[in-house]
Amino acid sequence: MAGDDLGDVAQGHTLDGRPCGAGRPSSPPTPKPQERELIKLASIAAALAAGLRRRAVAEPYAILAAETGVAVFKTAFERWVDDPDPPDFAHVVRDTFDALRAVTSGR
Repeated sequence: MAGDDLGDVAQGHTLDGRPCGAGRPSSPPTPKPQERELIKLASIAAALAAGLRRRAVAEPYAILAAETGVAVFKTAFERWVDDPDPPDFAHVVRDTFDALRAVTSGR
């Protein structure tokens, strides 16, 4: 996608220049933003758990690891967005995981 195309999309236009939604029936009502976020996070956790199961991780541990990964991601993202001068996102994720490790190990 070219840079100009991104600008058009950001301004509410499709790639062929039409306003978004022009000529299309309106969409059915969608869940509130918080509900959509929870649905997305649950979908990510389910996909992660499925991937871990394919790698022979036992059932309760695949879900535990996937849900923990999503919690770390969500917390790191909130910290990263709230930081006025954020470091690299990967650094924030590592710091968040290290904090979880410290809390759960009793350090």
